[in-house]
Order: sequence, then structure tokens, then C-alpha cells
Amino acid sequence: MPYSGIGDQELHRIGRIVRSWAHKWNESRPKNVRVALTTRNWAMKKIHGDDVCAPGGPIYLVTLEGTFFLRSTEGEVVQSGTWAALFIEPPASRVSTYTVRPSSHVPNLSPAPEGPACELDLGGD
Repeated sequence: MPYSGIGDQELHRIGRIVRSWAHKWNESRPKNVRVALTTRNWAMKKIHGDDVCAPGGPIYLVTLEGTFFLRSTEGEVVQSGTWAALFIEPPASRVSTYTVRPSSHVPNLSPAPEGPACELDLGGD
């Protein structure tokens, strides 16, 4: 059953993409995963501030929490955070851009212009 304009098959594809992205960032169990169909411009303004403008059509904005980090080839943590936002262009195929932030820099993303976000269960494939 579609939720906020996103069908079950598309949610399943988004879930696979999110699991893969989180794994690359060393997080095997992201939590509070939410997805909303919105516009790139709305999402960019909410995440980066009103001075940012982004052309483009609809995107899936996925937010998730966890312990995300990347290491350099020397093993040093080079980027980390506890909150992430992923932009996935429909039809869901890949993450086109993302941001990872500490919990102190999480923006207020509600309400999305297309309706409420839905919880995404990443439990199984």
C-alpha cells in the first residue's frame, strides 16, 4: 500500500539502498529511519539553510540515526556523525548526495511539503 506517494516496491528499494549506505559508514543497525517524498529545493533549504537553493525535481529524503564513520587508509576516523540525511532520486536507484552530522547539528525537517515521512523498517530484505 502506498504511503505519502511511495509504493511498497519503491520502499523496498529505498531500504536496500539505505542498508548498503549505512554498511559503508560502519553502521549495521541504523535507527529512526524515515523517508519522505519531497523536492530537492525544500530538502536542501531545511538541511543547509534558507540561503541554499537547488533546482531539480522530486527526491526521497531519508533521515537516519546511528554511529556513522569513515576511516582513512591509515585507520584514522576522517568523518563521523550520529545523524544522516540521504537524497535518493526517484525511481530509487542510488544515493545522489548525503550529509552526516553530530546530534548537535540536526535540522528540524517537519513538516515535509508532500506530507508526513514514514518509518522505514530495515529489518529484512
